[in-house]
Amino acid sequence: MTVVEREVDRARVEELMTLMADGDVGAMAEFRICFGANLKAAARWHARQFGWTLDEGDVASMATQFALEIADRAASWQPGRALPWTWASRRFREVVRLEWKTEAADWDYDALPDHAHPRLSASTDPDVIDLVHELADEDARVRALLEWTENEGISARDLKVWIEFRQQKNQGDPSPSKTVAGMTGLSPSNVRQVAHRVTTRAVRANLAIAA
Repeated sequence: MTVVEREVDRARVEELMTLMADGDVGAMAEFRICFGANLKAAARWHARQFGWTLDEGDVASMATQFALEIADRAASWQPGRALPWTWASRRFREVVRLEWKTEAADWDYDALPDHAHPRLSASTDPDVIDLVHELADEDARVRALLEWTENEGISARDLKVWIEFRQQKNQGDPSPSKTVAGMTGLSPSNVRQVAHRVTTRAVRANLAIAA
């Protein structure tokens, strides 16, 4: 069980999702209040994938937008599977991407230090990460993994490196770090460090998929 699963009142989630599916506008506001911390964490996590650090006002605004997105799609959500902010992750990422593009268009790039330049990193490639989001709706282990990464602030890049590394290793690749380095642009040493770091944290969290 992940930290997110322990802290979230799933019965309340299901109650509010059912009300939103029935068109109860007040339920959306209540959902925003009850699960604002989770929505804010999702906003920060998705923004980081674009190299974008949100201020608190932007985080709050994005969390409200996420609540609206969930309410609009509540009828499609199924109880007992992914939590709403995980289930809607692909939509959230698109919302953040559009906001990021609008925001970035007004930035003075010459005035920004190198580390602050917005970027669309390799972590946003639609292969492994999109597959994880698709599988999360069907596989409880993948769902737990995705909820854990968002709660722990593990970047999509690190998640991708970890998954690719494990896949190559399980397939018998004698040099998985070199293979994944070629996929991601990292050095083999960095790939090994990321894989070790994520594996260690996943094992400590007792994630079944890390075994």
